[in-house]
Amino acid sequence: MKETLNLLSAGKIPRPSKGIVFYIGITVVAYVIGVAGLSASNIIKAKNLESEIRKTEERKSALLRQIKPPPPPLVITDDKEIAGAINKTPPWDIVLSELSVVIPDEVWLNFIDVRDSEAGFYMRVNGLSKSQVAVASFMSRLEASIYFSDAEIVFSQKGQKDVAFELKVKVQWT
Repeated sequence: MKETLNLLSAGKIPRPSKGIVFYIGITVVAYVIGVAGLSASNIIKAKNLESEIRKTEERKSALLRQIKPPPPPLVITDDKEIAGAINKTPPWDIVLSELSVVIPDEVWLNFIDVRDSEAGFYMRVNGLSKSQVAVASFMSRLEASIYFSDAEIVFSQKGQKDVAFELKVKVQWT
């Protein structure tokens, strides 16, 4: 007796039934229709975006027309008093920039006051710190800067969480 049973004749190759071919054909057609639909949807969205871009460009140009031109630059006259005052004033943008560089991360400033005296400009700096060491570090950084000198502590008071302090420092720029 035979161990396996072969129902196909030796000369025939099995072919898929007509039902499977039909379902594969329907799937391919549905896929093509879906891709075509998505492409059409993207084309419609792109046209809508083009109109939105055009409207945005129109709004931008309208806003640009509303912007006023900058004022004319300040003309310094030959007045010696004005020129003397300008030369006597420190370049505050540079001085404050330097102050922001020398201040340690553990120090926060609450108040800055600048006074002009016969000896020059003096800045009083009031703030808080995490420790006395940070205040000392701030003072040494001020002394090392070319824009500050003669740093001294006006007061320093240790609280529960932080240290309140006030420093007095001379501003020099020439």
